[in-house]
Amino acid sequence: MPQDKIKEFIEEVKKVTPTIRDDMLYTELLGIRLLDYSPGYAKASMLVSDKLSSLYGRLHGGAILSFADDTIGKAVFTAVRKAIIAVEIKMNFLRVPKMGEEIIAEARVIHAGKRLVVGEAEVRGEEGLIAKATSTYLVR
Repeated sequence: MPQDKIKEFIEEVKKVTPTIRDDMLYTELLGIRLLDYSPGYAKASMLVSDKLSSLYGRLHGGAILSFADDTIGKAVFTAVRKAIIAVEIKMNFLRVPKMGEEIIAEARVIHAGKRLVVGEAEVRGEEGLIAKATSTYLVR
């Protein structure tokens, strides 16, 4: 598995927004690892674990949504290289991943305007597509 690139990514963000934190606590809480990024693209992984489970013993949908949102946000930042804020996100949940499975999110920018950027992510696991998300970001 490739090394987590989050420290490298944070240094890139600091060039634009020097006041950001040196850590990403929520990302760390979810166990998200940034695997790769380039302009308009990001790829990350997350382990499906009990600490992220719902009452039903399955990965909580909010964890999947957060995972996709985090990955899309990284793709959007790399496209615009400016401070951004999510203003809308939509997700279709298609399959429940297994506990212990590592899932992958790949995100791409599909439209980059002056004020709004739209990105999408697919979250996949061992058995295929788990969820698909689309999100809109405001460029600040």
